[in-house]
Amino acid sequence: MSTTVLAYLIMLMGFITFLGGLFGALILVFEEVAETGRVPFRYYAMMVGLISGGLGMIGIGQGLRLLLLLIGKPCL
Repeated sequence: MSTTVLAYLIMLMGFITFLGGLFGALILVFEEVAETGRVPFRYYAMMVGLISGGLGMIGIGQGLRLLLLLIGKPCL
């Protein structure tokens, strides 16, 4: 049961990280470019890092759920 909760918690944090990265990218595109006209590439690199980190966490959570399914423990 606790492993199932861990899998869902990892996926939830992955979704939050992914959505935070998307929100940051939207803010960079619409707010910063409108004000200054130019944004350093390192800011975009941070947003890509957040998005890819979120997708990685979602994948780890899904893999843990699949492992639980394969070994026969009940999933919520």
